[in-house]
Amino acid sequence: MRGFVLVPAFLQTLEDGDHATASAMARQIVEIAQRFGDNDLLAFGLLCRGQASLALGETSSGRKLLDEVMVSVTTAEVSPITTGIVYCAVIEACIDGCDLRRAAEWTDAGGGRSLYADCALQRRLRDVHVITQHFLVKPDTLTTAGAILAGQDVDVMVF
Repeated sequence: MRGFVLVPAFLQTLEDGDHATASAMARQIVEIAQRFGDNDLLAFGLLCRGQASLALGETSSGRKLLDEVMVSVTTAEVSPITTGIVYCAVIEACIDGCDLRRAAEWTDAGGGRSLYADCALQRRLRDVHVITQHFLVKPDTLTTAGAILAGQDVDVMVF
């Protein structure tokens, strides 16, 4: 449990700009995950290490860590919820770093839509993301996105 509690603290530390401390926290998360054999926590730890490395300007090692965590996501080593969170965070990190090629490759490696084939929550997250990122967003779009995320039946064509 301690490892999971460190994740929000890591994110706050990273947001505050204390990248060295965030990196140390990420390493601690990985160590706890390895000690207890928790694949979900390990995925979060590797994600955190990758994010901290990128924040420290260690682009090569950061990208390598993000690639490593994406392998665990695409091979179903982690739970569906962790898969969705990690997938979105890695794609966001790729986009933030202007590494669109890597973002596209990971989307393709995951099978694009097929990455979400087995989990209703992940399909909803994808649908909400698509709706909110579309360039023709109408005022009621976010309400529709929230309804989809909540699992309500919505009579709209998403794709």
